Amino acid sequence: MPIIRLLSVTIHDLDLRSAHDAITRALAGNTPLCIVTPNPEILLHAHRHPEYAGILNRADIALPDGRGLRLTSAVRHTLSGTNIAEDILNIAESKKLRVCCIVRADGRSTLDEVRASVQQRAPNAEITVIGMLKNQWNDEKLCSEIQRIAPHVIFIGLGFPEQEYWLDRYARRIPSVRIAIAIGGAFDFWTGVAKRAPKRIQRIGLEWLWRFIHEPRRWKRIWNAVVIFPLTVVWARLTATRSSQKQ
Repeated sequence: MPIIRLLSVTIHDLDLRSAHDAITRALAGNTPLCIVTPNPEILLHAHRHPEYAGILNRADIALPDGRGLRLTSAVRHTLSGTNIAEDILNIAESKKLRVCCIVRADGRSTLDEVRASVQQRAPNAEITVIGMLKNQWNDEKLCSEIQRIAPHVIFIGLGFPEQEYWLDRYARRIPSVRIAIAIGGAFDFWTGVAKRAPKRIQRIGLEWLWRFIHEPRRWKRIWNAVVIFPLTVVWARLTATRSSQKQ
């Protein structure tokens, strides 16, 4: 599995087919596969918060999410949380698995909207939706509730860093789980509350511009991803080079 270090985080440089194969193997095994999808914002946060970087590095797979990773490193592939979640959901549909969706209780999409959209995509899967506030990520009662549901797959969309903190603390404590993945805003894409850029825009790496045009209130997040992130990567490399030269 190709591994690249970027701002102290281990990135697994997989395409969709390779990720699909790893997921299929995990579903046939006995231990959970915890997946995170670091994008430029997440990597910036990890760079500034070593504890969070450690959480990302403890995940079994960290998939590169965002064109910025390819432009600033040796990463060759990008695979969004939404795309890999859709692939997992297709598998859950074909195998009639139990899927638990952990959703922001105060998010843009309601629990009913998420339930309907996921069930529409996977009518043969058994879907449970649980609402959680961002500050509830360490709620032991919620973990016990999910243990009773005994899902095979967990999708968690609380937004970072809470969703990754939850995965790191709880996912492996649920015996039934085979796949647990942090999927960010995928639920909002599925419900239609948020719109993804057309595929041709995604292919040329301008999804960030699409998001800015349609959601200008996100300008700060886009600025961090498009400007601050590459500058931080360049500075980190210069600093590392100077340190090695002094030695």
